[in-house]
Amino acid sequence: MGTTSTFKTLASVQQPTPIQMEVLPEGEKDKDTKLFISKKPILTTNDEAGLIADVVIYKSQRYKVVTSGDWDDYGHTMAMGVKD
Repeated sequence: MGTTSTFKTLASVQQPTPIQMEVLPEGEKDKDTKLFISKKPILTTNDEAGLIADVVIYKSQRYKVVTSGDWDDYGHTMAMGVKD
């Protein structure tokens, strides 16, 4: 298990569309889900790199990141989190 770090970022928080919800893993689709769009990377678990998924705190609620996409060519990252 690695170290934990905390960072602050501004993000657009939105409800994911039904099409975006289709990429969620089974068992996560019925949970409270938010889409976070940020200029800083928001990461999911990566076993090869030894990374554990980020947790986003939004309105005092914890959202575990279950999927993210690198939109760096457009200047942002999009990630979906489910309420912990």
